[in-house]
Amino acid sequence: MKPYCNCAEIKDEEGNNYHSVPEWHDCQYIFARNQLIPTADEFAIANSTNEEGFLNPDRYTQLFSTKMDALALEL
Repeated sequence: MKPYCNCAEIKDEEGNNYHSVPEWHDCQYIFARNQLIPTADEFAIANSTNEEGFLNPDRYTQLFSTKMDALALEL
């Protein structure tokens, strides 16, 4: 296990670091995946907003999650 990491994914609900980094944690993958968030966000907003400009939050969540999954497969 790594002794330390600064990724948000290994912090507890109070923002404190866990005592050790899980052996499965991959900082490079987390960094690369997080770079995909703006692309997935733009896609979800564009495709979950109706003609009146109202965003459907359920549709946004589904589209964002699906897009992130698809983009992450390309990493």
